[in-house]
Amino acid sequence: MAQERAFYADTGINGFAGWFGKVAPYHVDNLYFMSKEDMAYFGMRNLHVRPDYLATDLSKYLKHDRRTIRLLSVDRAVTNSSDPRWQGKAPAP
Repeated sequence: MAQERAFYADTGINGFAGWFGKVAPYHVDNLYFMSKEDMAYFGMRNLHVRPDYLATDLSKYLKHDRRTIRLLSVDRAVTNSSDPRWQGKAPAP
């Protein structure tokens, strides 16, 4: 746990990014991914994604288990209230 805290502190990423999709209202069973803007909201900076990243064909992952992976759009009002440490803003870059 200490290594995880150190990682997030060193990178400036809010660790909530790694598990917010598991709680209400999302309830993701397995994996999820976000837009570049939503990742930036959690402090992930200097990302390079394909122009068609959000249109990634997930069918090969979903054909055996529909719960395998989901694209989440972050509801900031819900996310801010779900983690009291969050304080409604992403960490400074």
